[in-house]
Amino acid sequence: MEPELRGEFIASLATPDQYHKNVGQVVTVSSEQLRYVRRKELQLRPFEIEVRDISICTAVTYKSDWSLSRVIFGGVALLLAAVIVVGLFVYGDDVQARAGQAAVAIIALVLVGYRYFVGGRRHSITFHLDDEKLRWKSRPGEYKTWTKAVEKILTFFRSKGLYGDAFDIAPP
Repeated sequence: MEPELRGEFIASLATPDQYHKNVGQVVTVSSEQLRYVRRKELQLRPFEIEVRDISICTAVTYKSDWSLSRVIFGGVALLLAAVIVVGLFVYGDDVQARAGQAAVAIIALVLVGYRYFVGGRRHSITFHLDDEKLRWKSRPGEYKTWTKAVEKILTFFRSKGLYGDAFDIAPP
């Protein structure tokens, strides 16, 4: 059972059916509270929802970063597509019968590689409380999905004077 959220709703960073994928992260922000998913050990339900008051929040930091593994995978796929294209130009006479299959492989590699190479961007918000830090990171490839929610959260915390340091990276 979820604790009731006090205050005006600001944004949700995960739906209840996604809580198991967001253990250890903030999932809902209101004008008075942060709701986050905490791991429980050796229980039937491996997580529980906990609430922290925003009054103990000292700062909020935002970072837009890239998932290194996805970028590397996309780069390798694009490099492999380039090697296949060069191989077709060099040894094209020897592989005439399979040129159609090679074209399909090149197109697939370019599409997948580009998607992974460019789609590895993600949001990262850290809520600094008196005694702990609560984080939320979007999944790689879901950058555009969460942009509005992140903007609402950062606007709210900027109005409270908790976000906007010179060290933060500007939101999208």
